[in-house]
Amino acid sequence: MKQVRSLDRPNGYQIYNLGNGDPVPLKTFIGIVEKSLNKPANIAILPPQPGDVDRTCANINKVIY
Repeated sequence: MKQVRSLDRPNGYQIYNLGNGDPVPLKTFIGIVEKSLNKPANIAILPPQPGDVDRTCANINKVIY
């Protein structure tokens, strides 16, 4: 099992792109956040924006030993 470096060695304010090998649709993620906060999301569906991508991959090198 890999350990999470960011928990063991705080390094000021950092941005960590966390993820795993199982993609999660954005609507699913929003539903999880809504349930956790017990508050509905305010969603505005817009046409694709410049720079939008269909899929992304996390780089977890900063957070694992």
